Formats: sequence, C-alpha cells, structure tokens
Amino acid sequence: DILDKSTDWSALILCSGRECAVVDLWKAPDTESVTAVPRHSIQTPSPILNVCTMWPWIALLTSDGLISMRSPACLAIPLRTMEVGTRPNDFFSLQRVPHENI
Repeated sequence: DILDKSTDWSALILCSGRECAVVDLWKAPDTESVTAVPRHSIQTPSPILNVCTMWPWIALLTSDGLISMRSPACLAIPLRTMEVGTRPNDFFSLQRVPHENI
C-alpha cells in the first residue's frame, strides 16, 4: 500500500530515547481526516542518536556506535549492522542519499 501512488497511505517513523515506532497514516480522499494505525514499536539496547529513512529501509544510529538497517515491516530484526565507533571525537550523522538506485 505504501508504494502504491494511487492511495493516500504514508508512514511516519517516531523515535525517542531507546524506542522506535512506525505508524501508518491514511488520509480519506473525501475529507480532511487522517487515520493513524500503529504498526510496530521496538526498544533498542542503546539510546537512538539519529534515524534516517531510505524507503523501504530505516537506518538507526545508536550511542553504542552501531548503524542498523531495518525494514518497517519488522523493526525488531536488524537486516544489517555496521559499527562506526564510540570514541568521544567520533561524530556521525545519518542522511538520505539523493539517488534511490544505489
């Protein structure tokens, strides 16, 4: 449904502290009402510093120096994990890559 451009579905990623959740939003075509349907929520072992979406993937950067790639369909299982470091001088941020076909 999310990739179907003929529908009014979208997804919202919410993160705070150690928790992350995906919420589906649907806008009724004839009214201005929006229906929110919670999909999944998880707790990570370390606090979340940053999140980035590269649909259909979600990347989470946690304070233990790990970036985990996850699917919104199953946030609990990281598909790939990469260690970037935890030294005080290591500063990282996640940003969407401009081209989708990488």
